[in-house]
Amino acid sequence: MTRLLLMVAAASALLAQSASKQIQFDFKFPGSMPPEYHMTFTPAGETTFQEPADDNQDEFRTAFQISRDRADWLFQTATDLHGFSGDYNYRKHKIAESGEKRLTLIDGDQRTGATFHYSENPQIQRLTA
Repeated sequence: MTRLLLMVAAASALLAQSASKQIQFDFKFPGSMPPEYHMTFTPAGETTFQEPADDNQDEFRTAFQISRDRADWLFQTATDLHGFSGDYNYRKHKIAESGEKRLTLIDGDQRTGATFHYSENPQIQRLTA
């Protein structure tokens, strides 16, 4: 019985840990359509898309499921990029405005992320394509 309780406790802890882990992608580009949106992904593939309200429209929010393979890839890429804790913004010369992007890894109370307009990093490019 004690063994069963330990297994249930361990499973609950893993479930709570994965439930608090998320990747958030924020995009802002005034003058484009839409001018701003936010996406959130969980390790289980649960995904939300939210476009804030503005003078012309109400808030739009939808939830959908991505494949577990795609979610695994997203979170593995976040791990490979150290939770997006780097400077990924292209600075060699001016480029056309393409909007502000922010990738954030949320793991419990810890948040790491990067803000950029354009990145030469191939992993960042694949994430935001």
